[in-house]
Amino acid sequence: MSSVWVSVMIPLGLAEFSGWAAWLAAKVARCAARRLSKPDARYAEEVTATVAAVPAPLARLVTAVGILAATPALRRGPAFHTRSADTRPR
Repeated sequence: MSSVWVSVMIPLGLAEFSGWAAWLAAKVARCAARRLSKPDARYAEEVTATVAAVPAPLARLVTAVGILAATPALRRGPAFHTRSADTRPR
């Protein structure tokens, strides 16, 4: 009897959570865009479009959280992470 209950409740719970995950992914994407640059709406469009391009709701949430976690590195820019030819030791 309990296995039947579990086999019914787990898919229902996952379906409910995937609906919330899509909503939460959009909220997290907007938060990440705000952390990148406050006055620039371009980042908001780019981040939300990137997250919206992911097909599955749970994968959207993971993508949005990943972008949010990467915002400090994204704010520093690519010049921070690359070494120029002048600074290489000889």
